Amino acid sequence: MTRWILTGVASFIAVGVAAYAVWKPTTTSADLPFLSSAMVVWLDHHGDFRTMLMSMAVCSIPAMAMFRPSLDTQRRCVLFIMMSVMLVLEYGQRWIPTRGFSIADLIYTVLGTGCIELGVLLVQVTIVLKRAHFGEDDWGNA
Repeated sequence: MTRWILTGVASFIAVGVAAYAVWKPTTTSADLPFLSSAMVVWLDHHGDFRTMLMSMAVCSIPAMAMFRPSLDTQRRCVLFIMMSVMLVLEYGQRWIPTRGFSIADLIYTVLGTGCIELGVLLVQVTIVLKRAHFGEDDWGNA
């Protein structure tokens, strides 16, 4: 129970930081105080990829919490909800005069969420192959 509460709180905070990053008046990452100057320069140079990284960061929290194969359906539903929230945040930039909106932003948001799901599936398949080869997996199943 505590794990789900912490996951919910962490996800809520991540969406809040993403909302600030997406809806702040300037396009530079320098407004985010927790980023180093080298990271700010790199992120500002790779603007569209920055959108993908933000989507991946937000979606990685519930993906890690719902990693087990028995939670695949629930994880995909939560990731779809998180992706939808991120898409709404990106679309909301249309009404911020100093910000821009493009279809590329939406595509990179979807790609970021998809990369997280593919990463989870890749690790799950690796664990299954390990179990087939060595006879046990990380979930304690023989």
